[in-house]
Amino acid sequence: MPYELRLGGETRTFETEEDAVACARDLIRANADAQPEIRDLSTGHAVAPGATAKSRDELANKVGF
Repeated sequence: MPYELRLGGETRTFETEEDAVACARDLIRANADAQPEIRDLSTGHAVAPGATAKSRDELANKVGF
């Protein structure tokens, strides 16, 4: 399954979720304010809770922020 990593206007595609997550971690280490988004292209959904801006907002609302 292909995975898409988005950061700002940049988009990269990976064959595995592990590769996409590893790249996202590297981006966050380089810039702690980065907010990468990882989507499973076969479903169009985030790969995990908090993997997209929308899911981060939904999680924050659930816990009262």
